[in-house]
Amino acid sequence: MNPAKFFKNIGNRIVNLKYYFNRLPESANLDIPYFSQFMSADLVEKYINDKPSLATDPKWRESGAKTIEEYQMWTWSDCGITCFKMILGAIDHKYDGLTLIELAKTAKRFGAFEDDPKMPSGLHYKEFCDYVTRELGLSAKPETNLSLRQIKYKVSAGNFVIISVNPNIRHPKSATPATRGGHLVLVVGYNDNRGGLYVHNPSGYRSNNSQNHAFISYSDFKKFFAGRGIIIKKP
Repeated sequence: MNPAKFFKNIGNRIVNLKYYFNRLPESANLDIPYFSQFMSADLVEKYINDKPSLATDPKWRESGAKTIEEYQMWTWSDCGITCFKMILGAIDHKYDGLTLIELAKTAKRFGAFEDDPKMPSGLHYKEFCDYVTRELGLSAKPETNLSLRQIKYKVSAGNFVIISVNPNIRHPKSATPATRGGHLVLVVGYNDNRGGLYVHNPSGYRSNNSQNHAFISYSDFKKFFAGRGIIIKKP
């Protein structure tokens, strides 16, 4: 193993010890507004399952897109930016006027997305954190070795945790994902008595209550979670 990588791993383990020795409250809940990455939150299931054109979304202009083509281009890649818009909504109403497309384009200037004429890439964590810190003055850090207990620790302290999960987390009981990761959701709470987390899922379905404050048991969560994410400290 590369010496630098070895000592980095040792350092991460030492830092993570505090999450296991500090006592956590049995539950925590963050008051965070919900937004869907699709402007018509009630039509998400239709767009994902039936694949009609997003040009049929009657609310597409609310995204901040100048054209329907721009809306279609960004929507499928905007899960992380949508999570961030939720966080901004919890921090200060002065950010309410920032649209998803506006946030995404600004983040792109920092390298958070790769240039692609058809569809932006998935979110690049480090560059996104640079954008959050330099543009908005918030403390943001990418995490590649994130544990469930660390997530709970951060949330109980009032911090914001965006995590990478399989998109099928909208069906936590029935889905059997072949891979972990590929989609970003925002953790908004947990309850040890119920044995699970609560998340805001930007592409959740209204029909099965998988959009806002969607409950996922700890055991089901492990099937979908990729062990990485982004932590933004409360200001």
